[in-house]
Parts: sequence; C-alpha cells; structure tokens
Amino acid sequence: MSLISPPTDQERRRFLRIQFDGITELLIEQQKYTVELLDLSLKGALIKSERPLPCQPDSPFQMHIHLAADDLTLSFNTSLVRMVDNNYGLRFNTIDLDTLTHLRRIMELNLGDENLLERELDHLFPLS
Repeated sequence: MSLISPPTDQERRRFLRIQFDGITELLIEQQKYTVELLDLSLKGALIKSERPLPCQPDSPFQMHIHLAADDLTLSFNTSLVRMVDNNYGLRFNTIDLDTLTHLRRIMELNLGDENLLERELDHLFPLS
C-alpha cells in the first residue's frame, strides 16, 4: 500500500540519477535498517526495502552508504518524499563537505560528461 502518491506527469526530476551499488543503512528512531540502493543523485536517492520502514514524510533520519573499495562512508540527513510499494524516494536535507565531495566524484565518473555534472551543480547551487 502506498502512503505517498507517485509523481504525476507534470513533475520532473531536476537532477540526473545514476544506478549505484553500495551497502546502505538507514538510522530511523535509533534503529538500523539495511536497504538496497537503487539510484543516486546530488539531491536524493531511491531505495528499496524488503520490509516496511517506520518513516513518515518530511521526518528526518540518517542514511549511510558504505563504499567498501575506498573504506569510506557517505552520510546524509534525509527525509522521505515518496513511497510506492517498497520503494522509497529520499531527499538529502543536508550533506557534509566530505560526503558532497565524494558524491560529486561518483557522479562525475558515472555521468562521463563534465558538462552534465556542471549543469547538475548549477541546479543544486544556483548563483541567483
């Protein structure tokens, strides 16, 4: 059962998403939940959980992506924006500088086009 409606045709994503695989955990109300990371952008992520998650729209919680190859963990303050079946759309509310730097590099490597990345960053940090 869906608590939040799927996007309408009028809603458009402003940020490109990449498929990305990393061990991903959520920390919701001091409980850890391991989830599957489906895709990632500079502003959010899409995850899948085999069991219902106790998160409510706009309620903050933590997401951690563990990058085993680099022995790094990307940490995000997130909130739920959309849920359809067992897929959850998350928005990054705040990102620390180290995580943003690593996320930028991941996006750059996966997009393969520096101009696309610059456009993404312009959407994230508009000058005017």
